[in-house]
Amino acid sequence: MKGSGKIIVVSAVVATFLILYVHTQISLFRVSYQIDAKNKVHTRKIEEYRFLKYDVDQLKAPKALEEKMKVMKLDLTLPDDIQVVKVPFYREASLPLGGRQAGVKSFSEQMMGFLGKWIDVAQAKTES
Repeated sequence: MKGSGKIIVVSAVVATFLILYVHTQISLFRVSYQIDAKNKVHTRKIEEYRFLKYDVDQLKAPKALEEKMKVMKLDLTLPDDIQVVKVPFYREASLPLGGRQAGVKSFSEQMMGFLGKWIDVAQAKTES
């Protein structure tokens, strides 16, 4: 009986390793099938993207735009009459101080100051 216990233990260990091996092989096949399916979907999406990109490029083509202009009867030429509108000069000093306190900037002036500083910094960095 002593030898039969060892045989049963060895058989159980070998069976466990065989079950684990088969399980890993099945898992490997499942993953490979999933990868193959995803690869087919990816390839189909790439082809669809190429076709759609081609369609967009065709729609943006100058020839197609000219044809659309003819169909829609658009006349996109420069105007014969040009009007110049003169805007009166604006001075902050000429405004009465009743509405605002001296030295207090409005939100738009603060934003323009911030943007001006940012543009100066960007220009300084690009010139070097």
